[in-house]
Amino acid sequence: MFCAMAWTAVLAGAQQKPSDPVSQNSPESHPASSASTHPSDATSCVLIRAVNANFPPQASPKEKRGDIVLHATVAADGIVKDVTVVSGDPVLVGPAMDAARQYQFAPCMQDGSPIESQTTITVNYDLRQGASYPADASSAVPRKPQEDVIQEVEHRELFQLRDGVTFPKGLHMAKPEYSVAAGKAKLEGYVLLGVVVGTDGKPRSVWVVRTLGEGLDENAIEATRQSIFTPATKDGKPVPILINLAFPFRLR
Repeated sequence: MFCAMAWTAVLAGAQQKPSDPVSQNSPESHPASSASTHPSDATSCVLIRAVNANFPPQASPKEKRGDIVLHATVAADGIVKDVTVVSGDPVLVGPAMDAARQYQFAPCMQDGSPIESQTTITVNYDLRQGASYPADASSAVPRKPQEDVIQEVEHRELFQLRDGVTFPKGLHMAKPEYSVAAGKAKLEGYVLLGVVVGTDGKPRSVWVVRTLGEGLDENAIEATRQSIFTPATKDGKPVPILINLAFPFRLR
């Protein structure tokens, strides 16, 4: 039911012992609700807010797990203005589209101005018995950035992975704990975070883009705050960067 876009570092938090961090450019190929990009569309425009698809309990798709692929037009201000179905089970496409319409992206910039863009949003679902992907959890964690990232992006005070900006490499990547509550609930899925990494390589703003609940949101945030990166650079100089971090939690 989720994930992210832009450069996304996937920090695996499986069972009791999370695996080592992995970075990849197409994060939406694996989560519960995700948003992926392609070179000709909203590449590297970060997801600020995602909403979990709220599938009805009585839903009976042909397959208990699978993908719903949507095409979205994103306005210059980052708001999703139009969503169409590319593929997916007809029983589930309605809730998936409703969720995608509530996504918020950082503006995609071109020649110093925000532009309208196109993107693909892939909603991965798993409705098997024992699998657990919630509607948005009632977590008290921050759900929006602690700074005006949209204004900063538009004023070129904050960068994304575009226009020659290098991504920040992880020097010390803390690993999130799989909470006892999540284990009891057999909760699996992805927590997606939005992160601003400063020119010193330290996260200065962290919030939940896509929630999972049962303490996993809090654990992902805490791990991120303890992590240290090499600064992103542009023209050889350190710059602050806006990224998404995805933490998959799996019981094995």
